[in-house]
Amino acid sequence: MDTRVIKYFLTVAQTNNLPNNAYELFKAGNYYMLGIEGIVNSFHDPELTFIPFSPHKETGHVLAWRKNIVVTPVMEKFLQEFANFAEEQ
Repeated sequence: MDTRVIKYFLTVAQTNNLPNNAYELFKAGNYYMLGIEGIVNSFHDPELTFIPFSPHKETGHVLAWRKNIVVTPVMEKFLQEFANFAEEQ
């Protein structure tokens, strides 16, 4: 049995929470985007491909906001819809 350990290092040059801005960078070349499944479909670019990790990886998600804020009716509706969606999953 081969017991060698192979390490891979990823240099993260930029983090971005605006996929459209990141899209322009990797469209120009020499950049790659690490994102969630489905984000690629929003760009409608046939040259763009989503390649899932192998083996499959899963992670949890967190919905968070600041303490002691006033919850507006719109925010209350969003949180209710989110809770309903989470229950269906």
